[in-house]
Amino acid sequence: MGKLIFAIVFSSMQLVEYYLWKNLKNPVENQRYTLIGMGVILAEPLAALLLVPDKRAAITIGVIYVGLMAIWLYHFYQRRAKEIAEGKLLTVVGKDSPHLYWPFVKDLNGWAGISWFTIFFLALILGRDLIFLAVASIGLIYSIYRESYNGTYTSLWCNYSNVIWIYVILWVAAKKLRIQPLVRLFSKLAA
Repeated sequence: MGKLIFAIVFSSMQLVEYYLWKNLKNPVENQRYTLIGMGVILAEPLAALLLVPDKRAAITIGVIYVGLMAIWLYHFYQRRAKEIAEGKLLTVVGKDSPHLYWPFVKDLNGWAGISWFTIFFLALILGRDLIFLAVASIGLIYSIYRESYNGTYTSLWCNYSNVIWIYVILWVAAKKLRIQPLVRLFSKLAA
């Protein structure tokens, strides 16, 4: 169940991006989906913690993460309250890029960004699922290499979430159809 929830949360950013592209010129809807996108991104490490077999460790790490992000959200709101109240926290198309630039990402730097990445990848490592870890790592490295100059690497990275669904569908199909070689392969990769 943890894999499914993680896949849903991780890939839901694709749906948020769809609505953002559709509403780039509508400030009310743009800000609404920008804030929903921020919520999805902040939820991704918590969803990744569902992959960790040691529930005590997952809960401990989750509580630490929630505390850190609560502090970050407080400071974010202090800095951006006027902008949010005026409906000006808007996602735009990146300069020289076909990807979106999310305005809150520049605030998610320093200790908050390090916390996010550390918890996210720690959960994937502790979850021992090599497919999720490989897709997230390769996708992130490529996205940073390709789009870090204009700050849109996060938009490109979420495109890789679609690969997660191929894996989940193959995993479920192999179990349901009792295709033992695939079940054994996926079990080894996720062990």
